[in-house]
Amino acid sequence: MNDKKNAALENEMIQTGIAVQLVPRKTRLIHFIIDGFALQGIMYVVDLIPFVELSLIFSFMLMPLYYVFFEYYFQWTPGKLATESVVVNANGSKPDLRSIILRTFIRLIPFEVFSFLPSPSRGWHDKWSDTCVIQSADVTKLREKNGQYNLAPEERKIGVFVYVCIALFIVTVGAGVVLSKIMTEKITAEGAYWLKESNEKDAKNILGTWNTNDAELGKLNFVTRDVVISNGSRNLNYKIENRILIITDNKGFLKNMIIVEKVPATLILLDADNPENKLVWTKL
Repeated sequence: MNDKKNAALENEMIQTGIAVQLVPRKTRLIHFIIDGFALQGIMYVVDLIPFVELSLIFSFMLMPLYYVFFEYYFQWTPGKLATESVVVNANGSKPDLRSIILRTFIRLIPFEVFSFLPSPSRGWHDKWSDTCVIQSADVTKLREKNGQYNLAPEERKIGVFVYVCIALFIVTVGAGVVLSKIMTEKITAEGAYWLKESNEKDAKNILGTWNTNDAELGKLNFVTRDVVISNGSRNLNYKIENRILIITDNKGFLKNMIIVEKVPATLILLDADNPENKLVWTKL
């Protein structure tokens, strides 16, 4: 079993020209899933920005910025960090900015995501940028096999410009959250006021006697804000909530109708149980 495994590993190294084993397909799939969720989470935050144009710009730039930032400065994304994997050049060193940008934009090629399915697992964005993804524990081994014995850490400090961009993003999103909350409260208050006014108007307009052209309801006389008399003798109750007229009695009768329009001497409604059924009442 070990001989077969070693032979497969040696064959992979020959095919790729990489002196250590690449992370397998299942690990790449884990990266894809975790980074996908991370991007969706950031996108949710970006959507809180109230300015549509600004939100669209951030949304368009999000994926490239995500991969360039993490892979250039840290050699990993959150998905790779979870599996202790890193992005390196074929010789084990940190990829330069050009390589990271190139591999990031190659990801945008349609169906590129399927390119890492064959074995060995090295997608187009790896091959064409001359980079690879390996276990972080294998970095030293890869560098030594390529004659790089000076293993001093390569630090990449995040510049002032990046910090400023991050701060601007946080401030923009923070302002978006506050403004979104204010706008939501305002819209909710305006909606509640509109519904209240609409209910008051409907309650006033419906008073009086109407011919419903309905055998079950007959003529309805709305005498007060909650009592209606059917065919001159049958007492019913009614109420209007959010443009819905609800008529009931104490025997389980129930009729729900949506008030659509009130014009002089005419009331147009829809049967709530059958919205395609248009009802036209005329005032007597």
